[in-house]
Amino acid sequence: MPERGSAFHKQLDDGNTGQFALSIATTAIWIFAYLADQFFPLMQVRLGNSGAFLAFAVMAAINFIFVLLFVPETKGYSLEQISHIWLRRTLPDADAVNTDTC
Repeated sequence: MPERGSAFHKQLDDGNTGQFALSIATTAIWIFAYLADQFFPLMQVRLGNSGAFLAFAVMAAINFIFVLLFVPETKGYSLEQISHIWLRRTLPDADAVNTDTC
């Protein structure tokens, strides 16, 4: 089985994050993967193949809309700037963020 969430882990592991945050992320990924694996056969029996896939498609669509509306774009920002974004809930100007005080 391929390692789940490896790209996510690479983004988190900046050398300062610590093993605790990585272990929480890994645990959450594996718990939800386990739950999806456990519920899928039950959903196939109750909803049929099409219904089970439709249920996961609807959940994926809801997640997509949530990310589009509530998660700011962080491409090109340093981890310090991203921390500033989440703490202040605003997008910083590229020059306005002093990474020494974040």
